[in-house]
Amino acid sequence: MKGNLSNSSSQMAGLFFVMDNNNLEGLNSWASELKERNIPAVIKVSEALLDENCYAVKAISEDGFDIFGGFDTEALWDASYEYQMENISRIKEKFESCTGLPMRFFCAKFLSYNENTLKVADKLDIEYIFVLGTKGARVVIYQTDEYKAKIISVSSVLSSTGKRGSLCDHAMSNCDETHTGFRDILFNLNEDNIILAGWTTKSGVSLEWRNVFREFIDAGRVSWRPMDELNPEIIRLPFAEVPINRKD
Repeated sequence: MKGNLSNSSSQMAGLFFVMDNNNLEGLNSWASELKERNIPAVIKVSEALLDENCYAVKAISEDGFDIFGGFDTEALWDASYEYQMENISRIKEKFESCTGLPMRFFCAKFLSYNENTLKVADKLDIEYIFVLGTKGARVVIYQTDEYKAKIISVSSVLSSTGKRGSLCDHAMSNCDETHTGFRDILFNLNEDNIILAGWTTKSGVSLEWRNVFREFIDAGRVSWRPMDELNPEIIRLPFAEVPINRKD
């Protein structure tokens, strides 16, 4: 799905990221709204949804969104190569069997990862790993010397309560931020590239949180783009020098 690109130099480039946690109602709600607005998105679906509602996942994939299966069972900060290969390959197989599409993206619970995640990604031809932000609200990509898979550092912001979390309804709510406080955070953004995430279990089903997203989208401050057109800075360095955020 092509984005609503604009020539306005005052706009931020943005990727919209839908995070599913096995909530079909919220997933369909977000997919329908984004399709209606012609906004491209990357959509992470849970393994449970692949197991129980493959038809819905397939239907959304046919609308042109970048969609993939994620691992929600536990964080991967300290997980072995064997453990990750077993779980990620299983999810990838389910996703590709369901949709008929290659799984180009991956993320785990809490956007966690370690070097073994990259080893598995390269083995399975996964191109992008979404991880907790290391550059504030600004999105960057780390391309390591050792691995082909790209590490996408998502937007991270400070809440009004002094806690830091990803730029999404779920993380900000966990930081004790209100939906009105989240609105203030969004309208104070000033970056070249951002990733804004909406959760199926939060803004997917809550009108007060959804309306904050709608107001921000309607303000026209962001040129929404697919991942391949987001064009964030690429930082090349050895894996040992990649900054890792282990706490959202």
